Amino acid sequence: NSSLRSEGVDRMPVREARGGDTLWIDGDFSGVGVAFAHGEHIKRNGDKQSCVLCHHMNLPLDQTSGCSDCHRDMYLATDAFGHAWHASSDGANLTCFECHSEGTLKNAESAKTCDACHKNLIPPNAAIAVDSYLAMGYVEAMHQQCISCHNQEAEQLQKPDLPRCTTCHHDAGDILDQQEFVRQKNRNGQQGSVTIPNASLFAPQ
Repeated sequence: NSSLRSEGVDRMPVREARGGDTLWIDGDFSGVGVAFAHGEHIKRNGDKQSCVLCHHMNLPLDQTSGCSDCHRDMYLATDAFGHAWHASSDGANLTCFECHSEGTLKNAESAKTCDACHKNLIPPNAAIAVDSYLAMGYVEAMHQQCISCHNQEAEQLQKPDLPRCTTCHHDAGDILDQQEFVRQKNRNGQQGSVTIPNASLFAPQ
């Protein structure tokens, strides 16, 4: 029966966060968004020096590029490099040999790194290494970024609930508390489905 065949995950473009001192982050307009106290996080983490804790890449002609500039799909990895644009006559109009050495396979492994041309691409002291031309999905990127930091803070400040979903997703407490219960069951080897990331995956080693 063809109606049962899986077609995989549909592409779901991300809508950029909106706001200033407080950003409303709800990439798919699902309503389970986060009011991220951007200004407060900057103050708490060292003013302007703290930008590199989150903003780990500056797109050309930009500074502190937004997450959705590279993490453009909610769930699927996307081409952060933009190969088609770089090779297109309407784009950068580069030949293959401007990025790939002659006589090698033309793939990511044989290509120059982006900062060979874009010198200010990676900010000094960026907390996150950029080691791939693919940007992970927005949901995974957001959760990795926030939960890993909250895990560290939870330990330092002795606030064990800081990495919990409801710390950021205030208005979705009932749904997320139920998912937290399911996640706990899964950690204990019981059955259940998990739709949120496992915070322990992002704990510091």
